[in-house]
Amino acid sequence: METIHDEEESLGFIYDVFLSFRDEDTSSHTFIKHLCKELLRKGIYTYFDDKHVRVTNPIEESKILIIVFSEHYASSTRCLDELVKILESTKRDKKQVVFPIFYFVDPSDVRHQRNSYGKHMMAHQNEFGKDSQKVKDWRSALATACNLPGEAIYTAGRGYEINFIEKIVMRVYKNITPKPLHTGLNLVGLRPRVEEVKSRLDMKSDDRTVRMLGIWGLGGVGKTELAKSLYNKIVHHFDAASFLAHVRAKSSQINGLKDLQKTLLLDMLKELDNELDNTTCFFKGEKIEYVEQVLGEFGTTSNINTLVNRSLLTTEDGYLKMHPLIQDMGREIVRQEAPNYPGERSRLWIYDDVIEILTENSGSYKIQGIMLDPPQREKVCWSGTAFKKMKWLRILIVRNTSFSPEPQYLPNHLRVLDWEEYPSKSFPSSFHPKKIIVFNWPRSHLILEEPFKVQCIR
Repeated sequence: METIHDEEESLGFIYDVFLSFRDEDTSSHTFIKHLCKELLRKGIYTYFDDKHVRVTNPIEESKILIIVFSEHYASSTRCLDELVKILESTKRDKKQVVFPIFYFVDPSDVRHQRNSYGKHMMAHQNEFGKDSQKVKDWRSALATACNLPGEAIYTAGRGYEINFIEKIVMRVYKNITPKPLHTGLNLVGLRPRVEEVKSRLDMKSDDRTVRMLGIWGLGGVGKTELAKSLYNKIVHHFDAASFLAHVRAKSSQINGLKDLQKTLLLDMLKELDNELDNTTCFFKGEKIEYVEQVLGEFGTTSNINTLVNRSLLTTEDGYLKMHPLIQDMGREIVRQEAPNYPGERSRLWIYDDVIEILTENSGSYKIQGIMLDPPQREKVCWSGTAFKKMKWLRILIVRNTSFSPEPQYLPNHLRVLDWEEYPSKSFPSSFHPKKIIVFNWPRSHLILEEPFKVQCIR
C-alpha cells in the first residue's frame, strides 16, 4: 500500500508547506523561527526561502501555503509578489490550502490597507504610480487573503505564543496527513482489486457527482479490507471523510442509527473544526447580512458558504440555521480548549458559564468572544470589573440580562458590542474602542458623547 508521502507526490506536491513571511520584520522573527522549528519537528516538510536551496516553483509545489501577515509584511515587494502568486496558484490547483496568520495585525487593517499596511501601500503607490497594475494586484491580493479562514494572535507572552504555534502545526498536520485505516498485512491480490474498484468510481477533478458503489461477496472473502484499502487510496481527494463499518449490525441496536449519525458528523467536524468557529456558535438564528458584515471584518466570511455547501449550516428566510447536533459538537470543540476551566476558553456562549465567570471574576486574556442570552431573564450581581481580565475580548453580545452595578470597565479591543438594555447612561471613562465595527444598544438609555464614533449595522 502506498505511503502518505507517495500519495502527496502523486498529486504533484514536493513540499508540505510553503511559508511566506517578511524576514526583516524583527517583530515576528522569533515567532517565525519557532514556527519553522515545530513544523520540522512534526515531520512537516517546509520551504521557507532557504537561499541554499533552489526550487523552480516552490509555491506550486507545496500543499499548504502559510502567509504570516506581520506589521511590515506589506513593505516587501517580494512578499507581495509571493502573495499574488499564492492566490493565482490556488485558483489553478484546488488541492492547495492557503492559511493566513495575522501576527499582531488586525485582519481589517490588511483588508482595507490601514495603519502600517496603508503606509506601506501608499509608499509603493508613490514609487510605481497610482495606476500601476502591480500595485492594484497587490491591493486586491491583500483584500482577498483576508476572506480565507486563518488565525490571529494578539496576545504577547511566550506561553501563549507556544500554544498558538502548536494549534497552527496541528491544523497543518491534519491537512496533509489523513489518517489511514488499518488493513491486514500481506493480502494477496488486493492492490489490483483496489485499482479495479477505483476505476469504476471514475473520479475526476472538480467533479461533484455523488457516486454509490456496492461490493458484494460471501462473508470472510475480504470485502471490508478491500473497502478500507480503497478508502486509504482516495481519502486525500476529499475535504472530509468517514468510514462507517458494520452499519447493518449497529443500526439494529438501540440508538444505533443515531450513534452512526454522530460518528459521521464527528468525523466531518474533526476535519472542519477550523472552519466551525464563532460563525456558528455566536450567530445561529441571526440575519445573514448581519453575520456576513461582522465576519467580513474578521476575515472569515467565506466560512459561511463553505459550511452551507457541506450541509453543516442552512439558511432559512435570510437567517442562519444549524442542526442542534452539529451545534453541540461545535461547542464541544471549543470546550476541549479547557474542559474544566471555562474562563480559559476562547469563546463562551453557555449562559451558566458566562454568569459564573462574571460573578466570580474568573475570566482570562484568552477569551475573545462572549454570547450571553439566557432562555429566561437573569440578573447578574457582580463587581462591574470582570472584563478587566479579558483584554483581548472582541465580541460581546448581551441579551435578556440585567446587571448590578453597571460596568466599570470594557475592553478597548472590542469590535462587536451588542448589548440589549445597557445598564447605564454612559460608558466607562476608560472605554475608547478605536476599531469597533458593530454597536447596538436596543432599549438602552445611552447618551453618546464626542469623539465616540461607532457604526451600527443592524
